[in-house]
Amino acid sequence: MPQRFLPSIAVLFFLCFVVPFVAKAAGWASVSSPTNKALYDFGFSGSSTGYAVGAEGTVLKTTDGGKTWKKPSGEPGSGDFFAVSLLDSKTVLAAGQKGILIKTTDGGSTWQRLETGTEKNLYDLRMITSSTGFVVGEGGLILKTTDGGKTWKQKPSGTSADLLDVSVPGSNTSAAWIAGANGILLKTADGGSTWSMLPSGTAQDIPSLQMISQSEGWAGVSDGTLLKTSDGGKTWKSIRILDWKASDLTDLAFLSFGNGLVSGSDGTLFETTDSGATWLQSSLPGSSILQILSFRSSDTRFGAGEGGTIIRYDAHPPSAPSHVRLDDKGTVTNDPTPTIQWDEASDDETSVASYQVRFDNGSYRSAGSSLIFIPNEPLKPGDHVVGVRAIDAGGNAGSETKLSFTVTGSALPVVGLISPTSAIIGSSITLSAEVWDDQDVLNCTLYVDDVRKQSMTVSNGYASTSFSFPNVGTFPVHASCVDSEGNRVDGLDAPVTILPVSSDVRPADLVKIGCGAGATADDPCKAVYYYGADGKRHAFPNERIFKTWFADFKKVVSVSKEVMASLPLGPNVTYRPGKKLVKFPSDPTVYAVSRGGVLRAIANEEIAAALYGPAWAAEVDDLPEAFFGNYRLGPSVDSSRNYDKSTVLRQTEKIDQNW
Repeated sequence: MPQRFLPSIAVLFFLCFVVPFVAKAAGWASVSSPTNKALYDFGFSGSSTGYAVGAEGTVLKTTDGGKTWKKPSGEPGSGDFFAVSLLDSKTVLAAGQKGILIKTTDGGSTWQRLETGTEKNLYDLRMITSSTGFVVGEGGLILKTTDGGKTWKQKPSGTSADLLDVSVPGSNTSAAWIAGANGILLKTADGGSTWSMLPSGTAQDIPSLQMISQSEGWAGVSDGTLLKTSDGGKTWKSIRILDWKASDLTDLAFLSFGNGLVSGSDGTLFETTDSGATWLQSSLPGSSILQILSFRSSDTRFGAGEGGTIIRYDAHPPSAPSHVRLDDKGTVTNDPTPTIQWDEASDDETSVASYQVRFDNGSYRSAGSSLIFIPNEPLKPGDHVVGVRAIDAGGNAGSETKLSFTVTGSALPVVGLISPTSAIIGSSITLSAEVWDDQDVLNCTLYVDDVRKQSMTVSNGYASTSFSFPNVGTFPVHASCVDSEGNRVDGLDAPVTILPVSSDVRPADLVKIGCGAGATADDPCKAVYYYGADGKRHAFPNERIFKTWFADFKKVVSVSKEVMASLPLGPNVTYRPGKKLVKFPSDPTVYAVSRGGVLRAIANEEIAAALYGPAWAAEVDDLPEAFFGNYRLGPSVDSSRNYDKSTVLRQTEKIDQNW
């Protein structure tokens, strides 16, 4: 049945299973920058050409839509540049410190200094047409040109406060707005001859202003307060972002009155898609402290700031890798761990960050940036399918390229990895490895730390033995097997972690009962619980839920039955928000998971792909109906803007944050 989009039990499990690789959805990615100087402004012309300016005479240029940036060949001069404005792809003006104003008409090959008649700092520059533009700056300075910047005339502002930002919606040269220090907001309706003061309702600096139209606009106050107007600035409504913690607002950028971005001095970035009613925090790469934002279309967004940082929103997946092949170029091999190769993929917006590989539609494994992958467990003789896909810097997963191939029988024994890979000190566990051969496998031996320990029983394609580890730690363990022709093969080492027994249980511990010799799969000692800050133990219904919170079992504490019985039971642990999509076997509805175990139905496939990439279906887990009571239903996700994976992940880094 095709998947449709619409509106307390503890399961015991072994401490070993494959870790799935979870791909992120579209997001922000770092772009290589040729400078470590702070960047203060962007300017763009068309879809390809853009400039960024910043400290100590920094000017950068892109001709491929922001994928790469370089310094233009001409020398722009020294001093800080605070603003840039483009008339076309070759004609650019930049303004900055001590009245400096420069212009190029040849795409940055040469620059000329324009006379401004002032040595005051120039904080913003907006060319409205090829001839008309404004500059604002220190001490209430307003300059206007009507000849493309050749000459500038000072206009009375009526204030001595620093003017920080000027906004002109469209190409109407009559109306303009200015924001400045001490809560200053100004407007002109006569092309800048006179300016009237607007009521901002604040005495804080207003570093950023954007009028979307003649009536609608936004202003950002330094303390993080946002102001919006629907009447051209006559009145302003104050808005606070609930999760705002930054000391200063650095910039805002709006695509429309309803859709905008706001950045803070602590490296945070928030987005609204409903005119400021709600805000979602975006995850940024590295330590991105942004000074300037650009929001030119839903897919074309940039940020820049301290240390020469440039980031962009990567909205589209990379191409599929090409020419997936076996090392020997054929489709038949007798190597159970064949070398898989492929040619690199490409990405139009940022870059390819890594590759993922899976066999026979299993879980993806990361190959890093390599174009080669060798499976760490041998493949059985027979037909197989390998799939390879690329992940870009924004976290988008590309389409998978597949190769069908055959592994023939081996003349040598094939020995799999030892499992399980976790045990309790002093407790006897059964260690096993899958084995096969064209000939009979006669016997196998267990090795720990490359020391022969004991013989293993070979039966039904497995070699197994009971063993007790006397010490805590992680030890390399493998099986060595011999077939009927005397061929001996050592399996690869599997790291087996031995955990201590403890009676001291603390909040955030993972706890289980220490297993005795001969413990079966359904023994209660196999169950792992989370001990919460509420003083209760919380069961993981299955291993898939456990793996959304923890990568492995290295921190599990083994306790006695008496200690476990003294810990009262609490509600089951639910999926970590943002990690997986879920559905129930009897209902094709696909859900995103929000904080508190809230299930939010995904409205359609397009939204699912926007959130989890083209391969979103691989991120859907079937959740047994028995666990439905662990969750509650919330509002549906009818837009990719209404659910931010990065935000919900950051809000629930610990299970105690998810109750």
